[in-house]
Amino acid sequence: MPLRADKTLLTQQEAAQRLNVNQSTISRLLTSNMLEPATRNNGRNTYVTAESVIRYSRQHHGGGRPMSPDMAMGLLCMLDGWDADWLTSMQRHRIRGRLQTSSPDELAWIVRNRARTMRVYAFPPNLPTLRSQALDGGVTDEKVSLRFGLASKKDVLECYMSETMINGFLADWTVRETDTSNMIVHIVSDRMFTLIREHGGIPLAACAVDLMESADPREYATGLEQFESMIEEWRSRS
Repeated sequence: MPLRADKTLLTQQEAAQRLNVNQSTISRLLTSNMLEPATRNNGRNTYVTAESVIRYSRQHHGGGRPMSPDMAMGLLCMLDGWDADWLTSMQRHRIRGRLQTSSPDELAWIVRNRARTMRVYAFPPNLPTLRSQALDGGVTDEKVSLRFGLASKKDVLECYMSETMINGFLADWTVRETDTSNMIVHIVSDRMFTLIREHGGIPLAACAVDLMESADPREYATGLEQFESMIEEWRSRS
């Protein structure tokens, strides 16, 4: 039976029950960033986001070890036709080998460390300013929503930010971590943020994988369909 996101946060015991594992496994998955933690306002009880439990249950766990953030983003950029010239020739050779032989689920699994994801709340009047400084991702980018055939979200911002940017926004309370959120922020290194911005924005392949991590069944299915299509197109060119 597929998991459903009937609430935003789960206790570690509930997450263990959903995944049919013990709580020590949940602790290990949290430590290795395979599940996403969330701390209640009292700061004492660590919960698990339902979205990350659903994501973990869907993804293929036999695809191998995750790539480094640079390699993971490089794979997604190469899938979009970029050179990914920040990687060595050997790293690009390894990526081409994975793109030729791995399934979409396996590729989505090994690029899971491409960014660190944080769900935060921003006062709605601040969203336009935040969007102007970040890089749009997911279906909050109108070009992406049109390409993927999904309605563009107006009241939620999914974006990419650098480590320095998100730390600055958290420090001045422009955004804050709460149980409810209207922003999904994918955080990359300052260097990677600059490289992506210079190339013109987040690659579509990264947006497709972002959708594959959504708790919304339609967004997940659309992300998978688009990711499969991109892989097929890349293989036909290679």
